[in-house]
Amino acid sequence: MSDACKYYQFLSNKAAIELLRHAKDGIMGPESLPQLSKKQYYDKMQRARRLGLVFKKPDGRYYLTAFGEMLVEKVQIIADLKPLEWQFKAIDAQKDEEIRLLLIHQLFSWDPEIENILTKSTKRESQSPKSAPDVV
Repeated sequence: MSDACKYYQFLSNKAAIELLRHAKDGIMGPESLPQLSKKQYYDKMQRARRLGLVFKKPDGRYYLTAFGEMLVEKVQIIADLKPLEWQFKAIDAQKDEEIRLLLIHQLFSWDPEIENILTKSTKRESQSPKSAPDVV
């Protein structure tokens, strides 16, 4: 399994994400996360340590590593995009490039990064070579 897959697999678990979010402020033990069983806590903590996402300070608390902080930030970006899902679906439903670009601008002018990413992908799709029609 590739390194990236190990992180995706770990982050695909809700309990693991909760553990990482709490590790931002420091976790002392399983009692710090009452929503997790002790088994879940120790299993997720061991995997997080092996992946280099948390470390233990002399005070006995576990904290996020710099890499762990970056992953938690990226997970939060995904969580922040979820409420916008209907807007992405509306864009995907548009076949006409002009209307699609206009819709992207109207829906995401407040976030230039999203607007730029979607605009690039629309232009790239329109520039891809069209396949020749099948001749029977």
